[in-house]
Amino acid sequence: MVALVQQASVPVSRLPNAWIILEEFDKAGYDVNLAIAAVINAIKESGLNEKADTGDGGHSWGLFQINDVQGKRFNPNVSDTIAYTNRKDPRQATQWIIAEMKRHWKQTSTPSKRSGESYSGESLGSVYARKGSIAELTRAFAAFVERPEKVVTDSASRMALARKIFGDTRLQNAVQNGHIESPIQGNMPLWWWLPIGAGALGLLFLVLSSTRKSRMLLT
Repeated sequence: MVALVQQASVPVSRLPNAWIILEEFDKAGYDVNLAIAAVINAIKESGLNEKADTGDGGHSWGLFQINDVQGKRFNPNVSDTIAYTNRKDPRQATQWIIAEMKRHWKQTSTPSKRSGESYSGESLGSVYARKGSIAELTRAFAAFVERPEKVVTDSASRMALARKIFGDTRLQNAVQNGHIESPIQGNMPLWWWLPIGAGALGLLFLVLSSTRKSRMLLT
């Protein structure tokens, strides 16, 4: 996941939002491959910035850029202000996008918007059932759940990002006993520490080198 956010030029400080997406998809009973597809779409929608609120002229907010209509549909019994503000909660936004995903699970076409692009293809539910690759899941999620204006172009670019990181493969062992390890829950997998450890070792090397040079100058 660190490699993914780095490849996408997303600040590592936003990595916890990626873990929230992974956790919520796991709680909902979906595997990690679909969760990663959702993360990639969130990267493209908001840069994993839960406070993003400039999409569609200020009408789409949060990790997945949920618009005003969706925000109100997910919060039918609260004021518009609360409904809109809740979209900036990364956990609620993920729960809502899962609900939206379920609504479009079997969809096979997306009509054109202002761009004139329309998309037809295998449904997200079908790709998931046959255990399609992360790249395939990413494209289907984009086309049928996020439905960007340039649906053909944008779903292809999101698929390309997924393929750049994961190739045409799936992850098999990312979830252990139905539990995704994450720093939010206090269980950081060993590989998550690697970039931190490498940075610490590099800093230590620089300090030791600097100290050694200072001693040589004094003697």
